Amino acid sequence: MIVVLGASYVNSWPISQIAGLIVVNAGVDGHETRDMMARFEKDVLARQPHYVLIWGFINDYTRNPADKHPQMAKAIEQRITEMVDKALARGIQPVLATEVTLPAAPTAWGEFTASIFRTMGRTSYQDRINTQVMNTNRWLKQFAAQRKLGVLDLQQALAPEGVYREREYSMPDGSHLNPAAYAALTRLVETQKGLFSK
Repeated sequence: MIVVLGASYVNSWPISQIAGLIVVNAGVDGHETRDMMARFEKDVLARQPHYVLIWGFINDYTRNPADKHPQMAKAIEQRITEMVDKALARGIQPVLATEVTLPAAPTAWGEFTASIFRTMGRTSYQDRINTQVMNTNRWLKQFAAQRKLGVLDLQQALAPEGVYREREYSMPDGSHLNPAAYAALTRLVETQKGLFSK
């Protein structure tokens, strides 16, 4: 069994098996890493899965003001570390997933406004969130390497050309993932199923 822990991105992922193991979807819309921590015992440890795939920290940035982002970055690192330690202590193998960035502004006007912001030395909403996501993704990969954990690089699957998520993978709200995105992520898992082989 694999428990996939996260927020709305996880909750909407229609995947039932990975590498022949049943997937239990433990995604809850709107959750931050503090919420994932709070239900880690019930949703992960109590189920005694072979693996836990931990995916989701973007809400820590989107649901908190910019001046709190440095504090949130440290909190994310602490919480992911604690979840990994708890899983390993119970014989559960953690796999970490990179977070996916937001797409560029959804309209030509929105992108024009963002470019004006950059010219003025200001940062658009998408750029501000994506900078934090990419920074935490770098930390996550370094942490995984230090702890010899598997990493599922979801960001690379949905943004192969750079920082911004490809628009073809977004719902009209510019935030949530659409069926094409989930199909791409499921294909990625198929190529990386060795991360979940027992």
